[in-house]
Amino acid sequence: FPVTIGEVLKFENDIIVLGDVNPGGLVVSHGNIFILGKLSGIAHAGFGGNQEAIIAASYLEAAQLRIAHLVYSASDWSEEEKNDREMMFVCSENGKMFFRKINQLVKSRPHLINQLNSIKSSGMQSDL
Repeated sequence: FPVTIGEVLKFENDIIVLGDVNPGGLVVSHGNIFILGKLSGIAHAGFGGNQEAIIAASYLEAAQLRIAHLVYSASDWSEEEKNDREMMFVCSENGKMFFRKINQLVKSRPHLINQLNSIKSSGMQSDL
C-alpha cells in the first residue's frame, strides 16, 4: 500500500512498507523501516533515540531521513549519493548518517540479519 501526501504511519516496532512512500508521506518507527518501493517522502527510524535503527528502500529519493536525533535532508545529498540510490540503506555511526548498498547490511548490522533469519527458520510471524 502506498503512503500518500498527508498520511502518517507510526509504529513501535520494525515496519515493512509494501509500496512507495510518496512526497508528503511520513513513516515513523521506534525500530527499523524497510520500504519495498520508492521512498520520496520522509522516514524517521529510531524514533525515541534508537541510533542502531536503519532505513532501507528499493529506491531512495527521500525529502528527509531521520535516525534517532540525526536529520538528513535532500539538500545534503552528495553527487555520488544522488547518482546511486537503488537498493540502499541508511544507518548512523559515530553521530553521522551513512548511505550503503543493501548487500552491506550484514556487515553493518549482523544482529538484524540474525534476527530475520531466526524468524524465517522458526516459521513465526513477526511485526517486521
